[in-house]
Amino acid sequence: MKCYLCGSIKYHQKKGRVRDNPNIKILECDECGLVFLERQITNNLYYAEGNMRKTFDTFVRSQLGRASKLPDTKRRINYIKQIMELSNANLLDFGSGYGDFLIAAKANNANYVAGIEIESQVKPIYKNHQIDLFESIDEIRNHTYDIISIFHCIAHIHDCITLLKSLAHKLKDNGKILIETPNANDALLSIFDCESFANFTYQECMLYYFNPHTLKKIGEQAGFNVEFVKGVQRYPLSNTLYWLSKGKPAGQQYYWHLDDTLLQANYESKLAQLGATDTLLMQLSKKEGGGGQNALVCFGKEFDNSKILRTPQWIKEQVAKCTSKANKFLKQPRKILKACPMCNGTSLKPYVEIYGFHYVECENCENLFIKDPLKNIAQLYQNDGTESSFDDAYYSNNVFPIRLEVISKPKANFINKTYQNTNKIARNPLWLDIGCGAGELLYAARELGFDILGFESDTKAVHFANNKLGNNIVQEGFLDINSCDLNLLKSIQDAQIISFLNVLEHLESPKETLEFFGKEMKKDSLLVIEVPRHPSLASFVNLVAPNQVYRHLIAPLHLNIFSEKSLESVYTKAGFKLVGKWVYGQGFMDIIHAFTGFDRQKNLYKQINQISNEVQKVIDKNNLGDFLLLVLQKIKGKK
Repeated sequence: MKCYLCGSIKYHQKKGRVRDNPNIKILECDECGLVFLERQITNNLYYAEGNMRKTFDTFVRSQLGRASKLPDTKRRINYIKQIMELSNANLLDFGSGYGDFLIAAKANNANYVAGIEIESQVKPIYKNHQIDLFESIDEIRNHTYDIISIFHCIAHIHDCITLLKSLAHKLKDNGKILIETPNANDALLSIFDCESFANFTYQECMLYYFNPHTLKKIGEQAGFNVEFVKGVQRYPLSNTLYWLSKGKPAGQQYYWHLDDTLLQANYESKLAQLGATDTLLMQLSKKEGGGGQNALVCFGKEFDNSKILRTPQWIKEQVAKCTSKANKFLKQPRKILKACPMCNGTSLKPYVEIYGFHYVECENCENLFIKDPLKNIAQLYQNDGTESSFDDAYYSNNVFPIRLEVISKPKANFINKTYQNTNKIARNPLWLDIGCGAGELLYAARELGFDILGFESDTKAVHFANNKLGNNIVQEGFLDINSCDLNLLKSIQDAQIISFLNVLEHLESPKETLEFFGKEMKKDSLLVIEVPRHPSLASFVNLVAPNQVYRHLIAPLHLNIFSEKSLESVYTKAGFKLVGKWVYGQGFMDIIHAFTGFDRQKNLYKQINQISNEVQKVIDKNNLGDFLLLVLQKIKGKK
């Protein structure tokens, strides 16, 4: 098991136990100090069903209408009033629970308030108070916010760095993110070594326990400016004394006569000096380049099947070929994956069976992957040079210039524009294309002034590409991250741009491959990946018409269909930042092609084709495109 924050495998077990699941160990990273649970078994369903709060009716009866009087809520409202005019502020509370903070903010004349909460039983409260409630960030379309708060929720999120990056897109340029979370260095643990507290404070649903250092690192790795991390003491001295004398919480109810405002202020001040308050508050703001804010983003891509000879007959033949190829390998030895290849999550749900192979979806990062792939993936791509793993249409002298114009040149221009925007321009820049196929992208790159080099494992493709580009521009070989060819490794270390298009989905270890690039590429160089994307309209089409699949979820070849969330969590940790993103697809025409006899009315089919790009661009802008091209800049490492 690796530390989520720094990736270290060095950790030790801490004292104490998880109060609602004593079988789970509490671990502390030896490298960065992050405290985390050995097993993370909660998921969205856990929260949606209200498992954190089993006494809903009692809570509502006792708390509804008193939200503004709660000490924590009053403290948070007062703080926001100090940093901005509440009447001008739009507030979003992530993990907003029963809405006490938002109800109080609205009562204090906040301009607009909204919550994100997946627990279904809270909906009546928000309806009653006329507060907008979303179940996910993706549901928010037309709002940005001055304040985004995450109060005692960040520790419950499996991938909190990716969460913060997603929220960054909903934050105004001068906005603030406020994060409040328990302190792993609580005085009852770090100073008083209170065994009863150590056996109480850890919970199954609390995946991480941050100290000031690790909380700051979370903000930094998400690409934000960390304005401060400071200590807040929610519970008074009376509570501490009761824990030490009785080994129980709620001491303020018994020793309340010991507390007063001055004592609490002094107690909090002293614990803050020692870094031992019970709670931490972090304030984040945007900074240049953080969270992908300044990335070049594009949606939609002109596409015409007829231009590259993808006729209705060709499409039908491809369905037959995909079916035949899958059947050829159907009885070959398989393995069963029990964890997601991208995030190692084990909460998986069935998605669809295609040609005898089973795709599942990771509930943590939304990655789609084949759960029962072939044991020997290499056999899918073996050839002697007389045959090809790809369709012959790719290696046609007639089709090459068409694919160059309508497919490769637009991609090369987008990548080059992103490269120019980085202001890290080199003399005689090398563009390395790994898995270069017929070489169209390299051809386009050379026209833009780049030195070019390609690597390709398909023998027939190597011969065809070199015939177009010149001898030895493309070398035969494949990327082996465990024993990389020395010529390829040197090229990876020298290149200004490395394109790796439509390859990652074929690999058994996509996460480790991105980490390999992060280790070997030089600082400021660009890695360009193009992958099939999920969730998308094409994924839905494959789901409802699994016997008509010829693209996207192509079993057994496409092992992974990536979500942006799954990729971001990996490339960020590997030392990259996003500088360019292009989302596009063919999902609209996939719907048409899923119908039997889709071309029966040829004129009508032609008319539908003519409007497909216009319709598809709307689909892409709404995050349902099925292709994702990312340009990633290496921001760590040697020059």
